[in-house]
Amino acid sequence: MNIGKNLKDARLLTGYTLEKAASLVHMHKSTLHRYENNEIKTIPLAKLRLLAAAYRTDLGSLLGFPDPEPATGGFPRRMLAYAERKSLPSEQHVLDKYRRLDIHSKHLINLMLDLQYAREKAGLP
Repeated sequence: MNIGKNLKDARLLTGYTLEKAASLVHMHKSTLHRYENNEIKTIPLAKLRLLAAAYRTDLGSLLGFPDPEPATGGFPRRMLAYAERKSLPSEQHVLDKYRRLDIHSKHLINLMLDLQYAREKAGLP
């Protein structure tokens, strides 16, 4: 995923210069240039939304997702399917118990899960 290239391509499609695009989203042109050239890797979501609006495109396109389907509100179907996936009753029971834990207990459970996952991934018994 090359967000910088997507940003530059979207800007050029609108016909905006670097200066014009930067002024529309209240950003210095050098910052936008650094975004487009992947010199800055972490772009605030608020800035991406502003750029998407200025370029008359959607956030998914800037992030490199395939063309959105109108019925999904701009989200790829695979993302929606995962978000809407219903858990099994046994999974829901575990999630309910986990949600009632304090932060320390959640941390311990997460550590145990990470260790178990790493063990299984390595093929250890």
